[in-house]
Amino acid sequence: MLHKWMKGESFFGTTATAVGAKGKCGTGWTMKATNPPYNPVDFPSTFKEVRCDNATAGRQQVGCAVPWYASDLRYSKARTPDLARHVTLAQNSGLPKRLHRTTKQSVIDKNRDLACDDRPSVTDKSCDEYPVATSKEGLSAGGKRRTFDGCSYRDIPSGSGSKGASACAIAKGDNQSQGGTNTQFYRAERVLQNDPFDVVIIP
Repeated sequence: MLHKWMKGESFFGTTATAVGAKGKCGTGWTMKATNPPYNPVDFPSTFKEVRCDNATAGRQQVGCAVPWYASDLRYSKARTPDLARHVTLAQNSGLPKRLHRTTKQSVIDKNRDLACDDRPSVTDKSCDEYPVATSKEGLSAGGKRRTFDGCSYRDIPSGSGSKGASACAIAKGDNQSQGGTNTQFYRAERVLQNDPFDVVIIP
């Protein structure tokens, strides 16, 4: 109608309700403008894929997410300063901020083993790897291991570039906190296999 705002709503439903189920859907609509004697004009619009699932560990109900949107996995400088420092050094050396989740235990174990399995014990500290072991960009994807000043591993060389992983001895409390932060993030954001996410340092 001329000089009128046209409003509408759309809602998503899913049949992916069985335990472990995942379903994909998208939506689109077309608006038509008519103004005689001119030819009508169509304005098509589409919304990219939405995924609904009952496959998110720790969540016992169906929910939906936009899987191509990379949510922020946030580590706090105030709460976990050693972890934040390591991630900052790793990203500044070229390792990616944008990661993709893996839920395959064999890949997770290999990422951890390649980065940290041979690391000697350091009092009150434990080995941390970046990219995180639960990402496809871990050391199992190729590249070399690197470290940085203040990480306690003088036998590992420094390095740069987007491939590989870094290892650093950080406070045990920070490392333990990271595990809980990651689990809660994956659960809250419904991050499943291959989904992207960004690792971000906050104050």
